[in-house]
Amino acid sequence: MIAQSPNLSCDQACKIAHNGYGLMVTAEVLPSERDQNFKLSAEDGRVFVLKIANGEEARSFLEAQNQVMARLQERHVTYCPELIKTQSEADFSDVDVNGLPTPDALLPGCRAKCLRVANGMGLS
Repeated sequence: MIAQSPNLSCDQACKIAHNGYGLMVTAEVLPSERDQNFKLSAEDGRVFVLKIANGEEARSFLEAQNQVMARLQERHVTYCPELIKTQSEADFSDVDVNGLPTPDALLPGCRAKCLRVANGMGLS
């Protein structure tokens, strides 16, 4: 599965953020094992994490992850990131990665930063 990790550029991540979420951002690559993550920074100071799923990840698994995050948000679990909907109100959009439609997800950066700092990784 690691061999199928996405390998998008920061420019491509910015286009995904603009086309899917209506955001004008700059992007930096974040560490990841089997998917691809970007720190997105908007001009107004907002920070997001764009996650591009591994092409071999089952869509049903990704949908289940989104459902878990939604349930935790409903129960006011504050340390769980809240998924940001696309412009069309979907949980994720499909992006082309090496000819395969691959789901993406957008999370608020403050929550992701807290989780990464807790793991000693930081978002500097």
